[in-house]
Amino acid sequence: MITKFTTVYAGHVDLPDRGQNATPANERRYSNEHLASVFEKTEAIAKKMVIRLRQSMFLTEHEKEVRRWWTDGGDERLRYTYDLDDTSLVMDLGGYKGQWTSDIYARKYQTSIALCNHQDP
Repeated sequence: MITKFTTVYAGHVDLPDRGQNATPANERRYSNEHLASVFEKTEAIAKKMVIRLRQSMFLTEHEKEVRRWWTDGGDERLRYTYDLDDTSLVMDLGGYKGQWTSDIYARKYQTSIALCNHQDP
């Protein structure tokens, strides 16, 4: 059960009392200093937003490679494309559910497969 709930709105001041038993909104009086506190809060939120925006615009090298992998169809083109024939042996070490192995076998590679998975005692 939620027992406490609060929100932060840039441009709004913090309220000293909230809820049903709080001072009614039209009876509240705040000092200029308290009202001016919205600027500091708004600036902090804006800085966080700029950081998030930069992070989304300027990707790390790893993120660029991951995006390139998906854009180039890497999952289909590289993950499942091998020079295998019916004499090949495919070893899936760590095949949790065996999905990759199943996909390899179902595509065109009617090959021998060894699937190994670690199992806790």
